[in-house]
Order: sequence, then C-alpha cells, then structure tokens
Amino acid sequence: MTVPLAHDPLTHPLCSVAADYAVSAWENVLVAYFPDRVTVPALAAVHGANLALLRDFPEGTATLAIVRGGMPMPRSDARAYAAKIGREASARLRGECIVIDGHPLWARTARTVLYTIGLVSTSLHPRGVFDAVDPACRWVLDKGGHTKTPAFQLVTTVEALIAANHRLR
Repeated sequence: MTVPLAHDPLTHPLCSVAADYAVSAWENVLVAYFPDRVTVPALAAVHGANLALLRDFPEGTATLAIVRGGMPMPRSDARAYAAKIGREASARLRGECIVIDGHPLWARTARTVLYTIGLVSTSLHPRGVFDAVDPACRWVLDKGGHTKTPAFQLVTTVEALIAANHRLR
C-alpha cells in the first residue's frame, strides 16, 4: 500500500537532488540522503539547505541523514568540513540523527564509531544513530517538536527523496 504524501518533498524550495546526495525538508526537519562517499560539495548543499530552513524556523531545526551502507569513509577534507559546519549549526539544531543500513557487520561497526564519537564529543544538541528509517523518523520528529505527528508522514518524504536520487543513477 502506498501512502500519499502530505506534500511532495521534490517540490519543496530547498529540495536538491544530485548523484551524490539528495536533500529536502518536512516542516523544520531537514532530510539528507548520501548514497555514496560523503563529499564536501554534498555537505555544502545540505548545510546551505539547513541555513535556509533556519530562516523559516529560527527556533531550530532537526536533521535526519540516511547513509547507504558499505560506502567508504569520507575523505579528510569532508570530515574537516563536516566538523566546521557542525559547529556552526549546533546552537540551533534541536536534534541530529543518522541512519546507517547495509551489511550487518559494516553497519554495526559504522554505528558504533558514530555513537562513540558522540560520547566523547561535546554537543549542544541530542544525537541519535539508527539502523532503520522508521525509528529514526519517530526520534527526529520528537526532537523537532512534532510529538503527535505519525512517523509515516516523514517516512514517505524520505522514501520519495531516496527514489529521486536513485532515478539519477
């Protein structure tokens, strides 16, 4: 059964789809998809979308990123850029979560690394690492202030965004 979208994420003004990323928004929740190695241009596009979303939601945004399993680790320039933009956005970020799927061993290892980084770093906002989209959507909706919103509304946005990226391949 296909659930109709409450709104089409591909028509959102912040929507951008390229071969190495896709980004859109649902209310104050930024959704990003990374099908391959995370790059500086992809991170810059997502960061720009978040800054634009903050203009509409000055009280803060929440971020849901989906990372396809098995991808190589980001290069040092992308890791440095991610740290820089993370510091810039942290003050008004209500929550940040990452979904990592893929082969169980690879995915568990990647989630453990991200969880450990979260434990040893100081962050002004909550962070979550998940193995599936549904629980991540419930978590990020809660952090974004949408406690009564059914998760399927955000799940359909995620699915449409991923499908848009896959059509480019």
